Amino acid sequence: SHAHTSPATDPTKVGFSTVDQAYVTAAENSIANRVDEILRSGHWRPARLRFTTTTCDCGMNRRCRIWWPKGSRLRRIVSLHPNPAGPRDRELRLLRVEDEAGRLLSVIWGVSCHPTEWPQIRELSSDYPGSVRQALRARLGPELPVLFLQGFCGDLRPPATGRWVRTGPWKRRLLVFVSSLVNGPYFTGFTPEKYHAWVEGIATCAQRGADEAANSPPLVPKLTLHRTTVALSELGLSGETLCLAV
Repeated sequence: SHAHTSPATDPTKVGFSTVDQAYVTAAENSIANRVDEILRSGHWRPARLRFTTTTCDCGMNRRCRIWWPKGSRLRRIVSLHPNPAGPRDRELRLLRVEDEAGRLLSVIWGVSCHPTEWPQIRELSSDYPGSVRQALRARLGPELPVLFLQGFCGDLRPPATGRWVRTGPWKRRLLVFVSSLVNGPYFTGFTPEKYHAWVEGIATCAQRGADEAANSPPLVPKLTLHRTTVALSELGLSGETLCLAV
């Protein structure tokens, strides 16, 4: 997963904040050391999995055909623009991990939406995944491991729409306003109040999913293997074939 206001870790990404290599190294070492500690401990125990899905319509499609000036004429282009009628994933998925006695060990959850709308753009933030983690821990236990898996959200982002952009050069803000009169509202960003209300909605869905998962039947382990070959040209890539095993 990722958040647009998390510390940068990739120096090849131009236009983002400066990478603090000391932070990157510390994060890498922390993860590696913890994994090594777990593997060496040998404290393995059986676990049960309970899974549920619940409605969580928190995202909006961000690909839309709009009118845009090109030369002396207006033309239709595909742009990063709110598309309320566009396809989107409206489900939150949650996996409950518990021991054989039914004690909760961890929660894995996910929705399909970019974490892009933390309103304080000059502050570091884990955005909505961090806020939902806090809400789940408040309900289920303060030290509970909570893992967020971001779904298929390439064209999905928070529905922070309006006709006036809150930040940026005034010429761009004026252009967005004039264009919105023709094309409808733009992605303009949340106010802090609207952001927190939006996050609370997701947290409520996640807490509901956690309650529903607790009453769901345990998953029955079943592994199916399948191997296939796909021509890379079918994926728009160069090369010969790609072998997949599932």
